[in-house]
Amino acid sequence: MEYDYDAGEPWERRKHAPQGATPSFKRMNGRVVTTCPNTVGRSDARAALNDANRFEWRDPRSAGTHPDAIWIMHERVLYRAEPTNLGRSFHAFPETDAKLLDALTRRERQQMEEWFDRRGQLDAMNKWLASTRGWK
Repeated sequence: MEYDYDAGEPWERRKHAPQGATPSFKRMNGRVVTTCPNTVGRSDARAALNDANRFEWRDPRSAGTHPDAIWIMHERVLYRAEPTNLGRSFHAFPETDAKLLDALTRRERQQMEEWFDRRGQLDAMNKWLASTRGWK
């Protein structure tokens, strides 16, 4: 299924405003907010979101037919995309190790690692996550 990329409302775009050519983070109201690199445009984001190598996750408690989250490796960065308009669009942002641990059970994370390993992207995923461990 093809999904649209939703850049968010203007306040969300300001919150996640690119601060350079690499993903980064800032603290807002006591929380870590990741920011996308300024090198990724909307068409790039849409293409990455619809890449066949995306990992789709469905909450076991959900009866929906669409994913509750999608993880994508793009330019050696792991992104999480969450639905903004169920079944139609997602908003993506750089993932961090801490937030991934909160999002998935150990078994689900293992499934995701196996998914990316089969696609030759596990090392890049692990390197990216390790680089975010100091983002607090």
